[in-house]
Amino acid sequence: MALRYKNIIWDWNGTLLDDARLCIDIMNRQLAVRQLPALSAGQYAAQFGFPVIDYYRAIGFDFSVEPFESISTAFIEEYEVRKSGCLLRDGATEMLRQCQRLGVKQYILSASKQYSLDEIISFFALTPFFDRVFGVDDHHAYGKEQVGHRLMRCLALRPEETVLVGDTLHDAAVSRALNIDCLLLAGGHQSKERLLQAGVPVLRDWHEAKQLLFCPLERR
Repeated sequence: MALRYKNIIWDWNGTLLDDARLCIDIMNRQLAVRQLPALSAGQYAAQFGFPVIDYYRAIGFDFSVEPFESISTAFIEEYEVRKSGCLLRDGATEMLRQCQRLGVKQYILSASKQYSLDEIISFFALTPFFDRVFGVDDHHAYGKEQVGHRLMRCLALRPEETVLVGDTLHDAAVSRALNIDCLLLAGGHQSKERLLQAGVPVLRDWHEAKQLLFCPLERR
């Protein structure tokens, strides 16, 4: 089997970890307290985005009444308690294992806080698959472009040998900023219809991902 890339940068939430339903449940509990309308799964997939402060504003939070940082902190506190109840996405572990067998270097780039990211990756016994894990310094999810630049610089990765695999338009935007290829996986935190706007391959499942990651293709 031919290798398409030497380096794969994985997003975590929604790409490897199936946590969208947990995020919807926690958010709906916060909305209910404030007597705001609950989100369906479809509404969430159509609204969620980065920076999340804009998403919070779009679904009804009023930051003149309470600051974004306190709302975000309350969300993360509940998420941290419940995150180990999530599952990995179907096929994710086998995908990581196959990449490792083929000698692909694997990294995590996430908008999650570093200690939380390290903890949950260890919980699922995935730490040995990754050469490095890059999270952020706070939990307010403003984005991860700056961390992505640090990753590329620290590891001296060649852009033409590297791909980012994620589940949001933000992942596509980060890949453009880093000048690397991008694959998006449907079924995470954003709808397939939104992902198609990015102009990069949008995959239904890990079977399709294998075809693009491992088959030799003409470089852009």
